[in-house]
Amino acid sequence: GGQAEAARIDSRLWEGAAAAGWRVELGPHRHNTYFSPDGGVYHRLQDVPREAPPAPKDVRRGVPKAAAGGAHEPEAPMAEAAPAEALVAEEAEGLRLYLSSHNH
Repeated sequence: GGQAEAARIDSRLWEGAAAAGWRVELGPHRHNTYFSPDGGVYHRLQDVPREAPPAPKDVRRGVPKAAAGGAHEPEAPMAEAAPAEALVAEEAEGLRLYLSSHNH
């Protein structure tokens, strides 16, 4: 048990897996058994549901647990809106070019 055990579990699954209640039992020939906090048992790593933290690009969309500035980030809505508008404008431009090239 202890930190070494937690580090071993995290290294096989993901950072924080041990803290979340996951356990890994090492078997012969690297046939490990993975025990989820809700009682699930997995015999292959690829069967384990990925409960890893979201990738950095998704952090903003999720609920920030320890956001330094709190949940209200004034720049977030602007950042979300700008690319969408640019994308729509780009698509409209592309469509216009497509139509004009097919009319000739």
